[in-house]
Amino acid sequence: MAKVKLGWSQLTIPQKIVKANSVSTTMAGHPGTYVTPDPPLADLDQAISNLGAAESEAIKGGTDRTVTRNAVLNILTALMSRLVDYVQLTSAGDPVKIAEAGLETQSDRSPWPLPLKVPDFQAEPGGNPGTIVLTWDAVTHKRSYVVEFWMEGNAAGEGGWEMLVIQGGRKYTATGLTTGTVYRFRAVAQNSTGLGEYSEEADSVAR
Repeated sequence: MAKVKLGWSQLTIPQKIVKANSVSTTMAGHPGTYVTPDPPLADLDQAISNLGAAESEAIKGGTDRTVTRNAVLNILTALMSRLVDYVQLTSAGDPVKIAEAGLETQSDRSPWPLPLKVPDFQAEPGGNPGTIVLTWDAVTHKRSYVVEFWMEGNAAGEGGWEMLVIQGGRKYTATGLTTGTVYRFRAVAQNSTGLGEYSEEADSVAR
């Protein structure tokens, strides 16, 4: 279901007047789609006219004129917000019907690109017995890192990579290892799109 886009806060006051006028005119041209606009288009048109007059006065300068203009602007802003809610409900998210109200739809978020290869993956003996410290550099577009270690096979079959941890940080200490044994590790970054490219493998002797 498409979402209505107004983009009100990014507009200048003259642009807001033009935008509101366009919405009112376009919606009035599709009475079959928008039978009972909320707020009524007459109320919207009056608020547009009031803001145009107040803006003309505020340009002349003076705090009082500016305060008055801002108060009138707040009224139109509130009416436009109500109208967006009405269009969203009445259109049921149909982009064609949203366009018939003179409004646009929010663009879908583009999926994240896959993360790049994890760089500078290093494995060093840890400070405590049975540990190896793993470190690597940052990867853009990542949600988390997956660290894996190589599990040696036995007579029944070959070895394979096993997940060690999933985390956001760029340092991990593997514990519970056998002192004097060499272990192999690798890491990969992931996000909602999927896994990136694995790092180069790194190995180290457990302290």
